[in-house]
Amino acid sequence: MPLNIPMGARIRAERDRLGLSQQKAADAAGVRREMWARYEAGSEPGANVLAAIATAGADILYIVIGQRGGTLSAEEQTLLTYYRDAELAVRKAAMGALLGAATQAPATMTNKGSGTIQVGHVGGDVSVGAERPQKKTRQKS
Repeated sequence: MPLNIPMGARIRAERDRLGLSQQKAADAAGVRREMWARYEAGSEPGANVLAAIATAGADILYIVIGQRGGTLSAEEQTLLTYYRDAELAVRKAAMGALLGAATQAPATMTNKGSGTIQVGHVGGDVSVGAERPQKKTRQKS
């Protein structure tokens, strides 16, 4: 739906895409269901409402200008949230894992405007969730 399609129709389309009822969408936006119905009928939501529904996975670029942006799935949004909340060392480790850094060659990633980020490498086998080896204890003779 391009920009010549009313914003209310784009809001409705996003709600449908997310599989939300008007009540669930209103809850995510922090408004009453009646107010959500007004948005779908043509009232324009404010920035706080748009920010709230973006958190629920709505493509705000699409709602505002009619062009699809980089809409994230729920799984991708969760991953992004955890990534943003993580400490730098954890973010580097996650990037290393995602870039295939479990090889002998260091992984690199180009960051627009900031040059190249060296992520590092991990030598040997890497397993997630494996138990640590038990310490060997000396037996008394």
